[in-house]
Amino acid sequence: NGNAEVVKKLIAAGADSSILWKESLGGKEAIEEIRAEIRDFHAAVKIGDLPTINLENNYLLNALDAGGNNPLIKAIRDLSQKQLPQSEAQGQGFLVFLRKAKELRREQLNKLNRQLQSSDAEDRSILHHGAAVGNLELLKSLIAMEEFASAIDKKDVHGLTPLLIAAEKGHADIVEELLAAGVEAMEFLTHDGSKYNKEVNHIRLLIAVKGDNLGLVEELLQQGLEFVKSDHEDTPLFIAAQKGNVAIVESLMDAMLDDLAAGIIEPSQIIDPLLNAGLTKLDILYI
Repeated sequence: NGNAEVVKKLIAAGADSSILWKESLGGKEAIEEIRAEIRDFHAAVKIGDLPTINLENNYLLNALDAGGNNPLIKAIRDLSQKQLPQSEAQGQGFLVFLRKAKELRREQLNKLNRQLQSSDAEDRSILHHGAAVGNLELLKSLIAMEEFASAIDKKDVHGLTPLLIAAEKGHADIVEELLAAGVEAMEFLTHDGSKYNKEVNHIRLLIAVKGDNLGLVEELLQQGLEFVKSDHEDTPLFIAAQKGNVAIVESLMDAMLDDLAAGIIEPSQIIDPLLNAGLTKLDILYI
């Protein structure tokens, strides 16, 4: 009937918008205007030109283009595949759009997730793509939902979980969030560390030290990971010394002294954590 406002409200409520692209509806002025809005919105998603668009209760969030593509799925895929715009300002547009995902109703997110997985050759969920993008707000919102939390350890066709993807992409904050949510960590700990940046490897070493796992600590150190300079409270050496695990302290110090001799780290990165853990200078000399 050409009632554009009703059509928009129905799409916003989750109605299938693919019908708008049927040839039989071509030529209707109201429909052509809606089609033009959808084309413009999808074009904005593609280049990241979104900060000026009001996304609150916007029917365009659910509007499929002529090829049946959902704009949110398109944005998530583009980001996770690193198909980013050149300018930083445009890139921020993608993140603005993705942050709006957490405001969608739960059933809409579930529907999006099913659409994404059913058409994704790598069998990745929104969790996988959120981990690849490094969008912490989106990931927190998804983990808080029981439907997504139950699939947090799901593997894609390459055997990668959201945790492994986040680690390979170097998103240390995402790694910490997933670990805090209770994901299976053993595969992450024993994975090839050469694929990870030093912040992610720092997390792996901390977990091994906190678990008093000398064998894993030595295995990680043999991979040649770099020591991160940080507050003494969260360094592996501080934690091992505070726990009184002499064997791990000795292993860490052997590796750190090699880095010290090579000029990679500073003396304070060894001395300060030990003193702050309660060791005396005599204790340190003994070690």
